[in-house]
Amino acid sequence: METIPLGRRFHIETDHKPLQWLKTARDTRGKLARWVIRLQEYDFSIGHVPGKENVMADYLSRPDMEADLPLTAYAVNSLEGDPLELVRQQKADPNLREVIRVIKEGADADKRTMDKEVITLLRQKERLRVNSYGVLTWQDDDENWVAVIPKDWRRKVIHECHQVAHTGIARTTDLLRQSAYWPSMRDDVAEYVLTCQQCQLMKSDRYTQPPLQSILVTAVGDLWSVDVMGPFPQTASGNQYLLVMTEHATRWVDAVSIADQRARTVTEVVIRHNLACHGIPKMILTHQSPCFESDEFKARLKQFGIKRIRTTPYHPQTNGLTERNNRTLKEWLASKGGNWEKELPLILLAHRSSTQGTTKKSPFLLMYGRQPRLPMHNKTWPQQQKWTTTRLRKRGERQ
Repeated sequence: METIPLGRRFHIETDHKPLQWLKTARDTRGKLARWVIRLQEYDFSIGHVPGKENVMADYLSRPDMEADLPLTAYAVNSLEGDPLELVRQQKADPNLREVIRVIKEGADADKRTMDKEVITLLRQKERLRVNSYGVLTWQDDDENWVAVIPKDWRRKVIHECHQVAHTGIARTTDLLRQSAYWPSMRDDVAEYVLTCQQCQLMKSDRYTQPPLQSILVTAVGDLWSVDVMGPFPQTASGNQYLLVMTEHATRWVDAVSIADQRARTVTEVVIRHNLACHGIPKMILTHQSPCFESDEFKARLKQFGIKRIRTTPYHPQTNGLTERNNRTLKEWLASKGGNWEKELPLILLAHRSSTQGTTKKSPFLLMYGRQPRLPMHNKTWPQQQKWTTTRLRKRGERQ
């Protein structure tokens, strides 16, 4: 408050609604009373702004490295790279052009001459709008506005999403819906995935075995399972194994390429890439491999106060979650051939962004409380204007 001159009136906008009450508070006590007395020195008003609209505070607290780039730099980037291409393609699509006309002009629609897709879209007219960029958008169940993709773009967009990790129909559709929409999306995704040659070659037969024991997880970070996969084709950096770490509450997966399965290697990676990033878990679940049975690994867990749980001898399926994740990772890595280490980060991103059957949420959402921004988002959706330092200064000068 010392930076604000006394005697000058100013206005505060906040997403913390109780602060409005502070100006009219009566019979306050303790620390709150001291704050009320302190604030009486200043002449100000307080207004409430919903958190999702309080972007100015967010951008001030998270400085933009590209603060003074022109606003066109943040417009939609199409698959061809032209920022206005999405708008052009929508207008070139007869069905979307008709939908845009009806929405903009409020015109009556003659369903007798309309394509089935136009009818389907207009039945959801309350969910459609043309935004300030001129892009036809659709509101999903979470009240997010996503771009309606024109017909000529749909296969390209599916390819862009699917090629990251060759996910199945449900996961590919779920990833697409985070930034795009069209009525026949699931059917189009199914047609693409079922004809993907790499998927047909790499996918293994699914089988289900009943779990031998359930492990109760009460909080995020309580239980991680750790396993080693491989050997894979040796990479240029000399790595041929994968250390996989899975958080059981969120289904979050970390995976690090390693050169060998020695106890020291495994222990150092668990500490550096797991404990240092996610905190100390209560328990770690492992198979009875030599690296996990070593005195060094046990000693470090004991040092951090971590309880170690082992799978049942000859029945690694006790840890069903890890077994499923390993099988999925193996398929995705196999689809990348000899470049598995290079492609690993994007494969992990695809897994963390996919809705899980058990939780009905993505691991990323459960871990961070928000959905991730994916590479395809820049190719299908015009981003919101960023509140750069220059624009904030100009807005302040106008007020």
